[in-house]
Amino acid sequence: MLTLVHGGGAVTAALAWAEALASAFGGVVRDGGSTETCPRDAVNGASLVAVAVSAETDHVTGRRAASLLRNCDRPVLFVPARRADGGHP
Repeated sequence: MLTLVHGGGAVTAALAWAEALASAFGGVVRDGGSTETCPRDAVNGASLVAVAVSAETDHVTGRRAASLLRNCDRPVLFVPARRADGGHP
């Protein structure tokens, strides 16, 4: 299972990345909620955690991601929240 955590904004591209990766291994994607709350049960139930980030990621989001890296017992993959050209996946 791949868990996608995000900042709460548009994550269409991140979801597409996560679904493509999960399907390659016969897995599924679960929404893990916000990087602000980072529910431990969602993270600990995952084989991989994908974190949606954008070019506008601020220092608060960066601190949350750093905390996730320190406290998460799972591999963490950072994926773009949306395409650079603003389009859909």
